[in-house]
Amino acid sequence: MDPNSPVQPQPLTPLQSERLLLRPATSDDAPALAAMLAEPEVARWWGPTDVEGVREELATQPAFVIVIDGETAGWLQINEESDPEYPSVAFDIALTTKHQGSGYGPEALRTAIAHFIDRGHHRFTIDPATGNERAIR
Repeated sequence: MDPNSPVQPQPLTPLQSERLLLRPATSDDAPALAAMLAEPEVARWWGPTDVEGVREELATQPAFVIVIDGETAGWLQINEESDPEYPSVAFDIALTTKHQGSGYGPEALRTAIAHFIDRGHHRFTIDPATGNERAIR
């Protein structure tokens, strides 16, 4: 790959790992994602939101839905930088309380990172709140 050519953002496609599926989020996912974001342990880091707010984010920000055993278990937002000097991806991730602490967050991130490495990216960031020890781990 020419280091001066831009990394071309491409539509998200489903990604499968050992225990979970990352699939492109759609506006139909807004109710389930809003319900997850309203869980007290999730809301404390994400703040208040509603179904329409989630729909607006989905319309402007690429994202995966994290699916575990056929159930919506989380949200992985993607901010893909295509500037050839800064080919990077920033992630925001949230998991339902039920699925926290089981390694699903790191697994989802590893799966997405492997995919974006194949697309020419070499820098990845996630910026949890400083008090969110679970996310920092």
